[in-house]
Amino acid sequence: MELQEGMFKITDEEYFSINALSNSFLKAFDRSPGHAFADKEQTAFMRLGKFGHAYLLDEYEYDKLIKAPETYAEMPLANRKNKPWGDYLKAVGDDGSNVILHKEQVAFQTIKDLLLDYHINDELRFGDIYNECKKEMALIYFDPEFEIWIKGKIDLLFPSPDYPIIFDPKFTSNSKKLQKKILDEDLKYYRQAAFYIDLCQKLFGVMPVFYFIGIETAEPYGIDMFDLDKELIERGRYENKLSIQKYLIWRERQKEKERIYPSWEGVTTVHKPGWLKD
Repeated sequence: MELQEGMFKITDEEYFSINALSNSFLKAFDRSPGHAFADKEQTAFMRLGKFGHAYLLDEYEYDKLIKAPETYAEMPLANRKNKPWGDYLKAVGDDGSNVILHKEQVAFQTIKDLLLDYHINDELRFGDIYNECKKEMALIYFDPEFEIWIKGKIDLLFPSPDYPIIFDPKFTSNSKKLQKKILDEDLKYYRQAAFYIDLCQKLFGVMPVFYFIGIETAEPYGIDMFDLDKELIERGRYENKLSIQKYLIWRERQKEKERIYPSWEGVTTVHKPGWLKD
């Protein structure tokens, strides 16, 4: 895909083929170059999140999934020794990664109904703007400061000229605990919010509002929305810039090497924390 600035509706394959820096790449790169360039394995919970996103955001992708009959309402996908389930997978020609159980189909319908009825505030119900939202849109921008292409894929964007809103659904076992994940030292969801806010502002000249949506995958399917204060957004913006600088320095040095070294070289000193008393 030829790079040009803007917002585009493209497939995941097209998006991943774009040679540009993304939020997920930069966070993985901070861990090590090897982690940034490694293929990601799909976990059972990632599979459920993928199905949920497809149901909420992309009917075409959801329609491509194999819908298991009610007989397999709760059949564990990991149980490959179960002969009826193994025979079913063989019949549909899949290893189970693209098969959605009947119970999950029912759950996603319930989740969507609850989400559409969720009140963001006293005046705004999520269902009132859901149909107007742009879904799974790729944003591509050339950053003149670093002279590098930046990309991001936004789940839901309410494209108001005066008050755009970005929604990012996160499927979780406990929607209240999403607040901790936003601040988690490894996940750092606050960096994602800052990354997408900046992408929208640079492309469209308007500062969007960003909401994380915590969606529970089990009954009663609790839902919570979270926004971030200005200081946390600024912190995410600062860390994102540091990661870009770090990547550019590494890329320049990498030209002299024959391969990607999987870890950061050198020695890290572990310091005594303040809580550890003598």
